[in-house]
Amino acid sequence: MSEAGRESQKYVLGGALILAMIIGGGTRSGLLTDSMISVVVLLASIFVLARNKAISISTPIFTLLIVVVLALLLQLVPFPRALIAELRLPPIDQAISSSDSPISTISLGVGHTIHSLVVFVALAMFTCAVTSLRSKQIIGLVPFFFTGVVCNLVAGAIQFSISDQVVIDNLLSYNMTAGFFANINHFSALLFVAIPFLLYFSIIRGRMIAGAVGLIFVLLMLLSAGSRAGVVIGLLIFVASLLLLTARSRAGIGALVAVFVGVALYTMGVWARFESENTAGLDDLRLEFLQTSWEGIKQNWLLGIGYGNFEKAYQIYEKPEQIFQYFVNHAHNEYVQLVFEGGILAAGLIMLYLIVIHVQIWRNGTDGFRKVAYLSILFLLLHSLIDYPLRTYALAMAFAFFNAVLFYTGTFLPKARTEPVEIVESE
Repeated sequence: MSEAGRESQKYVLGGALILAMIIGGGTRSGLLTDSMISVVVLLASIFVLARNKAISISTPIFTLLIVVVLALLLQLVPFPRALIAELRLPPIDQAISSSDSPISTISLGVGHTIHSLVVFVALAMFTCAVTSLRSKQIIGLVPFFFTGVVCNLVAGAIQFSISDQVVIDNLLSYNMTAGFFANINHFSALLFVAIPFLLYFSIIRGRMIAGAVGLIFVLLMLLSAGSRAGVVIGLLIFVASLLLLTARSRAGIGALVAVFVGVALYTMGVWARFESENTAGLDDLRLEFLQTSWEGIKQNWLLGIGYGNFEKAYQIYEKPEQIFQYFVNHAHNEYVQLVFEGGILAAGLIMLYLIVIHVQIWRNGTDGFRKVAYLSILFLLLHSLIDYPLRTYALAMAFAFFNAVLFYTGTFLPKARTEPVEIVESE
């Protein structure tokens, strides 16, 4: 294939990535914008995969993607209703057994699970499509990612300059609170996962001025957004990225001293921000969300209630005194929600994925580009302990891109030392 053809594939996937980062900031299920993104991502991925003979992705993660798809399909398979009812405890089993139909699915809401399946397949195909490119084209997708970040930075700066709480409605199928996101925490998550890549291009690729300007704006915007998780994780990922990237670089002691001076100043800003807020009430709410979700898990740990059905099942276990002004549509802990929806199989898949990513970085830990992708994945997973960032299409697409970089079997830097692997080069 000609170089122009490969570049066109990069632009197709990059365009899908930008689209997701601009209109994929909603958090509710069944959004029209999310459906539009799924169609575009599927078409873009099919276009790229059809033009390349093979993908260059490690076998463990490819196998895991297939298993997740099968797990989603399993929840849609009809089973005898009596069997499903026997494997569930009250009160959900009573709702199942009260139906007249002799068959039932594991999923309490087939439509929601089908939507989850379509979204996951689109993201998985995007990951595979990225790995079918040459390493040069994969690195070339980073400017598209930065474009999405910059668009959100500009939108957020305009909103925050007007007022602390500017909500833009009637533009997309959700209300925009920060940048193009409906949730300030998720807006902050997009900013802090960009930090490792900004540092990579500053330190490793020598784009010091552009990288420094980008970092300043990202860090200031994190403070302006006011997300507690965002500012803390932003601080941590900033330090971790610099330590990881400068460990064997020529930056030396001077760069490390400058880093820690910057970290100290940023920490002072974080502390001042925390002192100005009373967040005890929010913490209490999150704890009650987790307690109610845990009750649901204990009753449905074997089968789950079907991916995408958290809202429907949560109400069954919610106590009257826990009914709040706002409707609870997420557990504010991605792992708890996934286990609630997918049961013991989901718990096993989560553990397997965590093992696979650490094995992958251990085997390919000298590649700087792979390092920053690993850090962005790791801190998104950390944020998922207290929130649900991957439930937004914008961050899910970024997450898929990071995984494509991490699990690409080729090399991004000719001088990088890697373990012997079988590299499948696409034509």
